[in-house]
Amino acid sequence: MILELSGTPSAGKDSIIRMLCDNKKYGDYQVITQDDEEFTIKNSNFDLRILWGIFDTYSKIKSSFSNRSYQGQNIIIFNRGLLDMIAWTRLLRFNNQHYMEIADYIDKWLKAHTFLLQTDVIFLLLTSYDKILSRRKQYTTDTNSIPWIINPKIINKLNEIYLEIFIELQHNLPIIIIDDLNNNLSLEEKFSIVSSYIGKNKKNGF
Repeated sequence: MILELSGTPSAGKDSIIRMLCDNKKYGDYQVITQDDEEFTIKNSNFDLRILWGIFDTYSKIKSSFSNRSYQGQNIIIFNRGLLDMIAWTRLLRFNNQHYMEIADYIDKWLKAHTFLLQTDVIFLLLTSYDKILSRRKQYTTDTNSIPWIINPKIINKLNEIYLEIFIELQHNLPIIIIDDLNNNLSLEEKFSIVSSYIGKNKKNGF
């Protein structure tokens, strides 16, 4: 089974993946994620970080499938993936009009190559800026600990972009929204949605 967890920063993707990996009920997991540690340009360079994330994620997806590096694993999880690449491309265009041409090109190219990621399901996690702050107490006590991406303008825009993409691609890709924008979902409830899907589909022969 091949899963993708995409969506708003700090919506619970990393925590859900850790909980899945700690729970061996459905077998072994291989997690493929973006490697921010290799990127040494300062956090303030917002646009270049987005471009790095897009190409780094794509290269990992393509390499995983080209080299069949997932063989022997029960479940492959992409921590961010195709949907995020499209969303962050659009965020790049929104943030800096100088990137309009390249962002339009990447957006069209990615949508034309959705078949590259043979994902069984994409979990799209959405949450609000206020909920991120309420769940991460360190942000309220130390503003320097807030990641570069966490601010009301960007979080609101990203949520808008994700919903826009969902409407466009829901008929071509299997996407399940875990919507914490309009609901107060705990981490355990989000984990339950993901693990219940895995359990149901393992029984059906994945």
